[in-house]
Amino acid sequence: MGKMAGRDGNAVGRRQTADGGRVGGVTSFRLPIVCVLLLSVVCNLLFFLISHFKNMKTFKDNAGRDWSLSLTIGNAMLVKDRLGVDLLQPEVGDPPLLTRLGTDEMLLAQVIATLLESQFELHKIDAAQVYQCFDGPTFGRAHEAFYKELIDFFHHRGRQDRAVAVEKQMQVILAGTKAAQTKVDGINIDAVIDKAMKKVDEELEKIHQE
Repeated sequence: MGKMAGRDGNAVGRRQTADGGRVGGVTSFRLPIVCVLLLSVVCNLLFFLISHFKNMKTFKDNAGRDWSLSLTIGNAMLVKDRLGVDLLQPEVGDPPLLTRLGTDEMLLAQVIATLLESQFELHKIDAAQVYQCFDGPTFGRAHEAFYKELIDFFHHRGRQDRAVAVEKQMQVILAGTKAAQTKVDGINIDAVIDKAMKKVDEELEKIHQE
């Protein structure tokens, strides 16, 4: 009896040891999987955050404040409610909205200010003060940031047609600005003044002769 009990006890002990080994093996096998999954989640989150901040369209106003332009469905709806402008359909209208935004700077300023509205409290200013900060250089930076954000939005939505249309509009505006600047830079101011003064002298001479 004693020997049988001893054999039974040894068998139970071996089973327990084997079970413990299996449990420990399963636990040690699962732990690396959990770590890999957690690492994957953290990496994806970091990638999202880096991409988000890298792609943010920002500009400074003439007071040195930083502004970030972001187009979402929510603020596109806000722009439509406030201004009757549908940013998500830039080809619609007569003339098309894209053309209006490229030629009507006051409308574009209102659109951009509406997109920035959520940041007013952060900077402790209102829309009227924002417009006062939109001097020429600031508005130029805001203008470029707006077009880039619009292009990115349509690229991510898979609307390459709209993205290309906005990009072409932006290129036309930049090319026109550059051409105008080149033309202005090429003007000889002294020659223009001399020519004008000569014409004035000629007119005065005619008057004296009469």
